[in-house]
Amino acid sequence: MAPTPVPICPQDPMFSGLCFQAPDFPGILGAFISFLLVLGIIIAFFYLLWGGLKWITSGGDKAMVEGARSQIIGAIIGLTLMLLIFLIINVVLQFFKINLGSLIIPQL
Repeated sequence: MAPTPVPICPQDPMFSGLCFQAPDFPGILGAFISFLLVLGIIIAFFYLLWGGLKWITSGGDKAMVEGARSQIIGAIIGLTLMLLIFLIINVVLQFFKINLGSLIIPQL
């Protein structure tokens, strides 16, 4: 008598989020790239907020305003680069028809 496979995923739509698939390399790589991009965007956003706070608390001091301004510009450049990297990766993957699993922007 041959063993019969048991389905791992529940058929009830209420529990469809409990279905896990075995991790494979493209899925792990896609999750890692997504994690790094989200982490970079979060860091750049807080760097931008920190620069804004430094500007507000500079008290009109030219050197502090200039330092805060350069920090804000750096944060905006960082955010722009993160979004461009995400765009370039997705365009290249679509062009070569490569699927890295879940390379998506997470939603709140």
